[in-house]
Amino acid sequence: LAEIDFADTVQNRPFEYRKATVLACSMVLAVSSFQTQESSMTTASADQIKLDETALLLRSKGQAGRSKWKHAIADIQRILKQHPNHVEAKKVLQQIQYQRTKQQKTDKKLSKAICKLVNKAATASDDKNEEGDDRSNSSTKYRF
Repeated sequence: LAEIDFADTVQNRPFEYRKATVLACSMVLAVSSFQTQESSMTTASADQIKLDETALLLRSKGQAGRSKWKHAIADIQRILKQHPNHVEAKKVLQQIQYQRTKQQKTDKKLSKAICKLVNKAATASDDKNEEGDDRSNSSTKYRF
């Protein structure tokens, strides 16, 4: 039992790291925003802008790792809105879009496989019922 608990903890560790990344970066962005408001600056300093961009990039990667595609893309678009030629943001956006497409394809294949499995089980169940009941010779096919 201890081995199972340990294995489960190790397997979920990356998810927890990504969640912690998202939370930490959100805190950095909140503090940065507060500091900008408190200092009554109309524009943030270059260091603060760089810090915000880094936090947005890291948070975006963390969100992508958790399959939170909309949030990940929103963070990148926030950077690109201020700096349309931001090379790293463009690169991360392409990676996120690739990962999202890949996951959607995998999810579609999994969904089809599950539907086939359920249909096969339902058909087998109908066939068993028909063997004992001669009222109908048709088998039912389920679609999802």
